[in-house]
Amino acid sequence: MPRVTELCTFLADRFHFEESKVLGYARILREAGLLTTGPRGKNAPDATTLDAARLLLAMMLRAKKDDAATAVELFGSFKGKAISDGTMPQGTQRLVGAACENALADILTAAAEASPEQIENRQLVFSIVRDLAYVSILVTTWPDDEQAEEPQEFEFRFFHPEFAARDPEQGPTDALVAAWNQYRSGFYEVPILQSQDLVAIGQFIEGRSK
Repeated sequence: MPRVTELCTFLADRFHFEESKVLGYARILREAGLLTTGPRGKNAPDATTLDAARLLLAMMLRAKKDDAATAVELFGSFKGKAISDGTMPQGTQRLVGAACENALADILTAAAEASPEQIENRQLVFSIVRDLAYVSILVTTWPDDEQAEEPQEFEFRFFHPEFAARDPEQGPTDALVAAWNQYRSGFYEVPILQSQDLVAIGQFIEGRSK
């Protein structure tokens, strides 16, 4: 099982980040009580999927180091809501009402434990639309029967808690407008985690990566 520093190295390598920047995020998040802490060296505690989720949020938001804890707490607290109509894919009902950081941590755990058939038949895309301050999880499911209809897509979105509790027609709250202004990303820039990323990260944390 990897330690947090080893997780930082893995994430930096996978997503072509400067390792020093990811380690800097880890230091800020640890000081804010948002990462697993304990003894250093060989007795250091194992990293968790929640540690990975919070580091990924900081990386995807490209937060400034001094702002990383605030950004992770803000987006990590967004609450999930089903956007698509119809029946939710099996096992995804728990995303409704869940905090974004917990949803991502659960997805990493599930991805690590998924069978090759499950990975092949279901794809997940986790993305942060920073300009509009929401997080999206798009689940695409392929039927087992090759003669069946086209793949089915179902989307969940995670919104600012104040916005999620209001009627959208009332417009955004001051807090949501502040999030829009603070975390703007630039035209067409949407950070994404694909299924293969989620599987690789989950397996690394579980100590099952090759």
